[in-house]
Amino acid sequence: MRYLFNCLKDPRQATRIISGRYRNHIERNPGDLAYEYSVMNALATDESVEFIPTGYYHFQGFSDEKIEEINATCNAFICPLADVFSDTFLYLLRRLTDLVHRLKIPCIVPCVGLRASSGVWSPHAPGFDDTVKMFVRAILEKSARIGVRGETTGRYLEMLGFRREEHFTIVGCPSMYTYGAILPQRSLLPPKSLERCAFNLNYRASEQDWNFIDRLADQFKESIFVSQNWNVFEQFMLTNGRLINEAVESLPVFKALLQKYAKENRMRFFLNRKPWMDFLATRDISFGHRIHGAILAILAGTPAVIVPFESRTEELARFHGLPMMFPPPKTNTQDEHFFLTNLNAESIFNNLDFSLLAKCQKENFDNWISFLHINDLETIFDNNSEDEEGSLDFPLEKALPHKYPDDNIRAWRFNSPMVKTRMVVAANDMMLRRLHGIIVRLWNKIH
Repeated sequence: MRYLFNCLKDPRQATRIISGRYRNHIERNPGDLAYEYSVMNALATDESVEFIPTGYYHFQGFSDEKIEEINATCNAFICPLADVFSDTFLYLLRRLTDLVHRLKIPCIVPCVGLRASSGVWSPHAPGFDDTVKMFVRAILEKSARIGVRGETTGRYLEMLGFRREEHFTIVGCPSMYTYGAILPQRSLLPPKSLERCAFNLNYRASEQDWNFIDRLADQFKESIFVSQNWNVFEQFMLTNGRLINEAVESLPVFKALLQKYAKENRMRFFLNRKPWMDFLATRDISFGHRIHGAILAILAGTPAVIVPFESRTEELARFHGLPMMFPPPKTNTQDEHFFLTNLNAESIFNNLDFSLLAKCQKENFDNWISFLHINDLETIFDNNSEDEEGSLDFPLEKALPHKYPDDNIRAWRFNSPMVKTRMVVAANDMMLRRLHGIIVRLWNKIH
């Protein structure tokens, strides 16, 4: 069995820092590795199964010769996606739609989601709905159903005329099913005993959200900020502040927090899933905006809490039963200052329900496997007995060599010749990305 797989690199293989961005091995968020790994692992029924990463061809377009080769040698195109139903990814959706039309093999989307403000139906760019409809129709011509991440995305597709359980199934995030129907769990320590935490932030959130998470993290004896944004890593870790990113510079409060974490040696960035999970396993709790930061913590056996600020994280948290916490409604600056000053982590965590996650997992997993079977996909879970289901011992993962020489990012010497060379490469890379962004925006306006 041979699959064309929509990813920049095989998520099961280690990425070195020298190749991580400059060879396009990850995008700007290593969290994508979580669901890519899970889908690939589920379909790797034996050692003969082969996965061919698309790399950046879905942006650049495949040649006719390459399409002929794919049609002749691949059994299906597996296309896991995150929140690509958004204005930012219209160009990608059009490229993928064109690719699907040219392929003669089954094309399956195991997951896809909508990006919108939490609780708000946001207006989108002109042509947005038509682009999504063309993409979904193209996929449905070559698969039974698509998998969507949550209720908000499901309602959006229904608004476009697609029918639940006929055209799409809500499956959540595949990364939750990495280990099957059973999650590795350890009991949450009494809140007063919590000492070590991992936390994350999203630059799209509000200043109120950032301050809420920051004050909460400061109450722990040891709190580590785990960045999932390559631009943050480039500016504050790889180049020690010498490479400036416009997005970060435009958010002075966010920048000040990042500077604090970097100065206090409380910032980490992981290029690979395995060492990231190993680190999270050493924490007592993980919390923040990032859904895959939470899911990888759960897979590592660490309790996690989501602070949702938009639909893509909230719909997944509700579907999977992840505990959520919210900053208080903003009334005035004085009330917010009083709340943050008197914020008590113990009382907040005492009021969260961590049991719902395990209750939802079995039903959600069965739904996920049923969805894959509807699309004629075999999985490693198909022949498991109930006792074996959810086992954490996957021969595939054990057989792959895992060497992660570059994940201890904090130990890097920023003044070494190699790092200076990378700074030049990073600066050129940033210019190219800005140019690419301008071209994409112009393309979206024209079309």
